[in-house]
Amino acid sequence: MADPIEVPLGEMIETLRQELQNAQRLGAGQDIAFEIDKVELELQVVVSRKRKADGKIAFWVVSAGGGLESGGETTHKFKLTLSPVSSRSGERLKVSGTPKQPLNRE
Repeated sequence: MADPIEVPLGEMIETLRQELQNAQRLGAGQDIAFEIDKVELELQVVVSRKRKADGKIAFWVVSAGGGLESGGETTHKFKLTLSPVSSRSGERLKVSGTPKQPLNRE
């Protein structure tokens, strides 16, 4: 089996942020908008303590099906729920801009 791919937790969340921003950009001007209430992620995370002078704890997201358990490193599963909001307005994100015209609800 291939070695699991480890991605820093912060990098994974930043990539998610970029994907949501890209979805907003692509949806701008569309007639149908999707409001994002929550983003739920189930992650398998490696927690390790580096044996350097600073002794920092690191969180790594492991690829699906990957597992690791060796000296000083164990995997944990947890659920992360995010509520994405605009940093400018504080409002929930929409994956679209304002519709050009109201939807016809006949």
